[in-house]
Amino acid sequence: DLVADRFLGTLSLDYMGYIPYDKHLPDAVRKQQLVNELFPQSPAGRMLEKIAKQVSEEELDLYPDGNIKFFWRDMLRL
Repeated sequence: DLVADRFLGTLSLDYMGYIPYDKHLPDAVRKQQLVNELFPQSPAGRMLEKIAKQVSEEELDLYPDGNIKFFWRDMLRL
């Protein structure tokens, strides 16, 4: 959080979870596929899905004031 404050100004980072160690991740990376698709019940796949759901439910800032907010605005519109 301190690093984000230093380099990104007013942008705040909210903790949404972590991706646990999962033996399926290297397999998915080697196959260049999503771990959620190859191993839907894997610990990492479930956590990635949970975090993605949290991000998608965030309120979209229609008038971002700069920094990475433009990126998130555009990504969430997809």
